[in-house]
Amino acid sequence: MNKLERIAKSIVSSKTMAIRDFIDTEYVAEVVDEQRTWSCMFEGKGKLTPDGVARWSADGTLDLPITLNGDVAVVSGLVREEQEKSVCALFNTLAGNVNDDTYAKYVESD
Repeated sequence: MNKLERIAKSIVSSKTMAIRDFIDTEYVAEVVDEQRTWSCMFEGKGKLTPDGVARWSADGTLDLPITLNGDVAVVSGLVREEQEKSVCALFNTLAGNVNDDTYAKYVESD
C-alpha cells in the first residue's frame, strides 16, 4: 500500500456495522477488541459456509458491532470471555489460521 492510500484510509470517517456485514466487504483491516488485547488481520471477503453462519450466529457473534476506522476495525459489545473467544475464532478461521478441515467446514472456497 502506498503512502497516499494509507493517508486516505486514515482520514476516512468511521463506519459501524454488524460483523456479518463487515466480513461480506472487501475491507483490509486489523481487527481488534476495544482494549487491543488481541488482533487479527482481515483481508477482504470472508464468505462463510452454512455451517459457519450457524456456528457464529448461534452465540450472536455475527451480530456484534464492529467499527472501521481507517485500517483498524474495533469489535465492541464483548461482555463475556466466551464472546471474545468466539470473535477470535471467527477471524482466525477466516484468515486461514486453522487446519484445512476446519477451514473447509466454515469458509467457502473461491
